[in-house]
Amino acid sequence: MQENIRYRTIGAIFLVSVGVIVLPMLLDSPTRHAPPELDHGVFEQGPEENQSQNPVDGEASSGIGFPIYDEVVPASDVVEKVTQLRAKVDSKGFSTEAHRTLFGEPILTAVRSDSSVFAVQLATFVNLKNARAFREKLRAEGSAAFISSFLDIGRGANKAEKVRYRVAVGPLLSHTGADEMRDVLAKKYDVDAIVVDMTQ
Repeated sequence: MQENIRYRTIGAIFLVSVGVIVLPMLLDSPTRHAPPELDHGVFEQGPEENQSQNPVDGEASSGIGFPIYDEVVPASDVVEKVTQLRAKVDSKGFSTEAHRTLFGEPILTAVRSDSSVFAVQLATFVNLKNARAFREKLRAEGSAAFISSFLDIGRGANKAEKVRYRVAVGPLLSHTGADEMRDVLAKKYDVDAIVVDMTQ
C-alpha cells in the first residue's frame, strides 16, 4: 500500500514539474517590439547641405541631389566588343576565320615556327557520339583529352559544310614532348596521330 502511495507521489511531482516548465512556454506570446523611431532630420536638408548637393556646372542631376547614373559610370566599349565578336562568329557558332572552329573550343592548326602550345590529334569523327566515346576512353586511361569541333567545307563541286569532331590530347608546352606523346598514343590506339598547334 505504501508503495502505491510512493509511486503516486512521485508521479504527481513529475507532472507538476512538467506543467511548471512547459505550461508557461505554451501560454507565453512572442514579445512585440515597437519599431525604432525614425529620425526625420536625416532626410531634411538645410540651406548649406542643399547647396553642396547642387550639380556642378555641366553635370546632370537626378533631382534629389545625386548625379545621374550615366554621368557617374564611365562609358564602356562592351557593345563594340560584342559587335566585333559577332562579326567573327557565324549563326551556328563557328568562327568565320580559316580554321572554322566552334566558338569556345580549342583551335587546332598546323604547327608553325612560333608555336608554343601543342596538342596531339588522334582522330577525326563525323559522329559526335563516337568522338565523345573515344574522348572518355582516353580520359579513363589518364589522358587529358578534349574535342575540337570544326566546320569542314567540301572541295570541288560539292561545297557542302559538315561538322567534324577532332579528338586530341593536350595542352603540351614542348614540341619534343608532344612528338614523344604522339608516338606512344599512335602505337597504343593504332591511329595516325599528329602534333598540332593549339590555341584558344
